[in-house]
Amino acid sequence: MGTIYSYIEKYGNRSYTIERFNDIDNLVYSELAYIDFKDIVSEDRKTISLQDAANLFFKTYSYKEYAKFGIAFRDSYKLLLAIKDKPRYKNNLLYNYVYKGDRESQFSAMCIKVKGKFTYVTFEGTDHLLSGWKEDFAISYEFPVRCQKSAMDYIGKCLSILDHTVYIGGHSKGGNLAMVAGMYAKSIDYFRIKKIYCNDGPGFREKELNSEEFAKITKKLVCIIPNYSVVGVLLNKKCDSIVVKSTRKDVLAHALCTWCINDKELEKAPLSKFSTNIAKSMNEWINDYTDEERRYLTDTLFNALYAANIEDLYDIVNLKKIISVIKSVKGMNDDAKKAFIDLIEYNLGYCIKNALN
Repeated sequence: MGTIYSYIEKYGNRSYTIERFNDIDNLVYSELAYIDFKDIVSEDRKTISLQDAANLFFKTYSYKEYAKFGIAFRDSYKLLLAIKDKPRYKNNLLYNYVYKGDRESQFSAMCIKVKGKFTYVTFEGTDHLLSGWKEDFAISYEFPVRCQKSAMDYIGKCLSILDHTVYIGGHSKGGNLAMVAGMYAKSIDYFRIKKIYCNDGPGFREKELNSEEFAKITKKLVCIIPNYSVVGVLLNKKCDSIVVKSTRKDVLAHALCTWCINDKELEKAPLSKFSTNIAKSMNEWINDYTDEERRYLTDTLFNALYAANIEDLYDIVNLKKIISVIKSVKGMNDDAKKAFIDLIEYNLGYCIKNALN
């Protein structure tokens, strides 16, 4: 039993002609979405090889500098280093790179082409910007949020008649964006999409799940979650998820590099009680509040964070800023306080109970 790195070591020297695209290659390309290719990969169809792009990237960032952005960035750095000289990946063509990040939204996507084989459209998950985390909350009460609108626009612009076989996917929020992109792809593009990968990404509200747009992607949808999933069990996807064993038994199972691989197959495992309880508690909490109540709660929380000049996850280690946020939360009305208390009790209670059993 190994991980994504043992797969790269064994199959990285084999072309796609010898070894066909599989679910693990999907994980590789989903992880690549966290690489900052700004000023390296073009925003149009002008291509650059993965190897050349990687070499330019490593001239810009050291591991220590890039790893500070978070776990996904640390892992993507290591993965790019592992694949950049492998025949299976080094000549992949990268193009249509987009990154948008401000107080309102966070979105990134890129196209990866293997000549004569396929195109993979990869969507980035949540990064260090608070706006991306706010959008994760917003998915529970609004559709489409800004990043989802960006995914709809992106898929409409990035594909051409030259893209005969297309896969789209992403990790975490990127998996949700891949589903949205598939749901709203133009007919001429949709029929070229072979599979839509949601790798431990959150789902949708019932309204979106029961839509014609979602119904059309169900036959192409591949949902993969680790056995200790937290993100991938949020909301619903109407998809029988492939549950893969993780080397972690906590929230860090979310990281793709912890997922276990047996040769070129995902190592299956039953979903843990931890994940089952998290899913139950979060969905109970969501059902106890209306869309407008969840919107109010989210706005209140993030307004408090922004008022304390917290723009990204690294500001959270600033004690003075955190004290300011706590004071703001204390000033919430009774309904907002109750919602926060309920959220903590639902989830913390389940986690403690599971840990003690």
